[in-house]
Amino acid sequence: MARAGRVPSPPMPEVQRLERFAPADVRAVRELADAVEEASGVAPFGEVTWDGLAGRGLLGDSGLIVRGSSEDARAYAHVAHHQPEEWIVELAAAPEAAGVEPLLLARAIAVVADAGGGHVTLWLHGPGGEDLARDGGFVLERELLELRVPLPLADAPRWPPGVTVRTFVVGRDDEAWLGVNNRAFAGHPEQGGWTLATLRQRQSSDWFDPDGFLLAFGDAVAPGRHQRGSVVDVTPTVLYFLGLAVGRDMDGYARTDLFTRAFTDERPIAFIPTYNR
Repeated sequence: MARAGRVPSPPMPEVQRLERFAPADVRAVRELADAVEEASGVAPFGEVTWDGLAGRGLLGDSGLIVRGSSEDARAYAHVAHHQPEEWIVELAAAPEAAGVEPLLLARAIAVVADAGGGHVTLWLHGPGGEDLARDGGFVLERELLELRVPLPLADAPRWPPGVTVRTFVVGRDDEAWLGVNNRAFAGHPEQGGWTLATLRQRQSSDWFDPDGFLLAFGDAVAPGRHQRGSVVDVTPTVLYFLGLAVGRDMDGYARTDLFTRAFTDERPIAFIPTYNR
């Protein structure tokens, strides 16, 4: 005789919300990140998560954690409120907790909604995650690429005539740099709209080194306001400014309109097929 029955669904994991990050919580997330990176080869969290866990969030960060039986982190989502209308979410789950990511993402979206809503960027590190993002209502906006070069360089940098370059001086260059940054990245969800508090937060990060923060001064830039460009124009424009060839496969354009006529007359654009090897 056959009998029918209903197989019970597995219990939903308990998600704990963190609004303050105790040292034990930070250690648990760090151990989770290490385990995920060891299994996948990709670090699951970026600067915004680690800054938030270190107490350097700007407008208030939250964490959503699923714990194991020994209070370790089986899964974690970080919700960073970094501008009034901008939020960032990063999340990861241990291999044995795979499948909990949609629940974490839904809870993260609820955190943003409860705080009044806004534009949410979900950062996915490494391959995979497309189904999670799509099912959560996200659409692809940007792809972040890392550009690397072996050091030291074979040839020393050649600055254009009339241009001087020096390192950033904290407390002296802040306001001038903010003005340039916010014009260059107007509308950018992370790099645009910075305040002095945003810059101070970055300066307090472990990685900040003013000796690697270079400022260029000179008379090659045409005065006045210019048509807004795109972030993808930055690399080809800097290559052009430095007298280097622009890759034909690059997104964006060299913004020659930003420079004086005298400068562009002496510096025609040079192209190469690609910088990829």
